Amino acid sequence: MNDKFFGNRVFSMILLLILGMMFSACSGLSAAASEAGSLPPQNSPETIVYKEFALPGPVAVRFELPEGWDWWGNGGSLSPNDGKTLAGVTAAWIKPGQDAETRLYNEGASVLEKTDVKVGEVETHRYIVEETFTNAATGEVFDRKFRMIYAFPSPEGDMIVGVFVADTSVEELEALSSVAEHMLISLKWDE
Repeated sequence: MNDKFFGNRVFSMILLLILGMMFSACSGLSAAASEAGSLPPQNSPETIVYKEFALPGPVAVRFELPEGWDWWGNGGSLSPNDGKTLAGVTAAWIKPGQDAETRLYNEGASVLEKTDVKVGEVETHRYIVEETFTNAATGEVFDRKFRMIYAFPSPEGDMIVGVFVADTSVEELEALSSVAEHMLISLKWDE
């Protein structure tokens, strides 16, 4: 009886040892695959990271963002912190009799500031707008975002484009102005 108990115990230990070796081999393969480049590498501070946005028509833009910003949600925005802070590009067709710039932000947003600024070689209108999000059933405000938008015409002159950053307060937004201006300076057009 003791021999049978001892035999079962030895068999269990051998089985655990084999399973452990298999797990270790799989982990090694995963690490090797990562090092071989099948998994995307982390961006180094020296890496220039261009994020590309499709605009209406056969046009896209790319611009540089600091390390740590990546796609967030399904709205085509980028964020370094799960959506608290956002960055992106928006556009509207220029139509006779319409102010295309007002279509760069959500309808019903309050314009807190509009100024003429020059960023690099680009002359732009800078908007700061407040957007409130309400529950349709109760009318209660459940979220509020402040958006800074740099608006300028596309090279063809048929669209107004807005490079934007957004955050939960005007103070935090002002701290992001250098990020938005760098986006604007590094912006590249792809036809």
